Amino acid sequence: MPIDLRNFNFDEFNDYLVEQLKVVDGTDSTLATIDISKFNIPKSDAVKTALQEHIWYNSPELFRIGSLGIGSSGNIFTSIYFYSYYTKEEYAEMHTQMIREAEKLVTGVKGNSMLTDVEKALILHDRLALHCSYDYENLQNGSLPRSARNAYGIIVLKTGVCMGYALAYDYLLEQVGIKTLYCSSDALNHAWNIVYIDNTPYHVDVTWDDPSSENSVLQHTYFNVT
Repeated sequence: MPIDLRNFNFDEFNDYLVEQLKVVDGTDSTLATIDISKFNIPKSDAVKTALQEHIWYNSPELFRIGSLGIGSSGNIFTSIYFYSYYTKEEYAEMHTQMIREAEKLVTGVKGNSMLTDVEKALILHDRLALHCSYDYENLQNGSLPRSARNAYGIIVLKTGVCMGYALAYDYLLEQVGIKTLYCSSDALNHAWNIVYIDNTPYHVDVTWDDPSSENSVLQHTYFNVT
C-alpha cells in the first residue's frame, strides 16, 4: 500500500460509497459519478492504482461498480466514475439481501471471544463451502451471470465461480475482524484468499475445498497453506 494511504480510513470510505451507490444513477452504458473530494486523497499514479484495486478486489460490498475511472482536481482525487453492473434500486435491494444472508453465516462466530482467529476462519471456510455450489453449467456454456463473480452471487444466490468465492470469503472474514486479501493468478485462471492469522499470511482456497468442486466431500487441503 502506498505510504500516502497507510492511515486512510477505508471503512469510512467504503460506507460512504455504499450509500452513494444506492442513490446515484447509472447503467452499463451510462457513466455514474460519485464525489470523493471530501476525503482529500492525494493524487498520484500509485494511489490511483491502490484505490482501483481496493474497490475491485478488497471491497466485496461495492459489487455495483464495473469499469472504473478516478477523476482529480489539483493535487487530490475528487471523483469516481464508473459503468454500473446494476441499477441503484437493484443494488440497494441486493446489498440488503447480502447483509442479511451474511449475518446468518457469521452467527456464533462474530463477536465470539472464545474462538481464535484460525477457528473463526475455519468455521467460515466450511460454512461457505457447504453454503454454495460451483457454477459449472454456466461456465461451460459461456453464460455466467455477473453475479457469479461477486460476493452477492455466492452469499445470496449460492452459486458462482472462484472470484465470487474469494470475494464472499473476504466479506465474511471482514465481518469477524480478520484481515484478508483477494489473490489471483492469470496462469491458473483462478482466485483465492490470503488470510492473516496472528499477522502471518496464509493461502485459503474455498473453491478447491468445496465438495461441489474437485472433491465429493468438504476438504481442508487448501486451508491455511503457507
